Amino acid sequence: GTCGRDSYHKNGADFTNYYNSFSGVSIMMFIGFGYLMTFLKRYGMGAVGLTMLITVVALQWGVWIEWFFSMWYETDWIYIPMNIKTLDTGLTLVASILISFGAIIGKVNPLQLVIMALMEALFYAFNKAIFLEGALSFMDPGGTVAIHMFGSYFGLAVSMMLGKPSTGTDNEINHVSDLFSFVGTLFLFIYWPSFNGGELEPNSPPQQRAVVHTILSLCAATVGTFVMSSYLNPTAKFRPVDIQNATLAGGVAVGSVCALTMQPSDPLMIGLVAGMLSCYGFARIQPMLEARFGLHDTCGI
Repeated sequence: GTCGRDSYHKNGADFTNYYNSFSGVSIMMFIGFGYLMTFLKRYGMGAVGLTMLITVVALQWGVWIEWFFSMWYETDWIYIPMNIKTLDTGLTLVASILISFGAIIGKVNPLQLVIMALMEALFYAFNKAIFLEGALSFMDPGGTVAIHMFGSYFGLAVSMMLGKPSTGTDNEINHVSDLFSFVGTLFLFIYWPSFNGGELEPNSPPQQRAVVHTILSLCAATVGTFVMSSYLNPTAKFRPVDIQNATLAGGVAVGSVCALTMQPSDPLMIGLVAGMLSCYGFARIQPMLEARFGLHDTCGI
């Protein structure tokens, strides 16, 4: 890698835009994901602290491994430009690992978690560089497939391997832990447009479309989540777990198409359906998977 003169952005406006994106995504990683996982009353400190550990370890390792597979596929071996855009791209890799962390939170120790992060970064970078961006030329600015789907399936596979945890009081939830988890949800909600538009050319029409479409989709997902949460609950009350997670499904679902030219109704419909389906998954599918297959998913990724 190099931090020499040629690695920096010659256009100051580009640096500012990429740094703004980096700042937004960093807040999502450290505060958003960190506090989202504090819903377990006995794992609040671990959730925030280990999220920080995973983020910094995976960022350092991910930057190098992503460039390695990219250069391997292109057979073009160059110095890695160590600039803010490279670090911004590395943070998207971290998001995939934190999603996987959600499936096994509270079931592994810090060393096991770091090992999982290093291994997942390897497979993530290989999948992204060789298959998605290489062989398939897949357009996925928001990482719906490359980040969220990969992280979910990887985390579920690790959880299946670990098995169902022993029953006890460690997975209990209280009002205080739920409140802290809501803080994470709000930070993720606010900065998700930065995540979906961060990889696109600064100030370009695709980036502007990505931001607007993500906001619309998130808003629609929130409406759908509140409606579905009340409908699926026998007491007709809103379940905190639905609001904390399913409201964000709109940002995930619209990620692959957020930069396309669409009518406003399109991202609204995507978000509405995503929020309702995600809410249904928390209420019905997650308990079924645990009962039939022993697949324990702590956060319901």
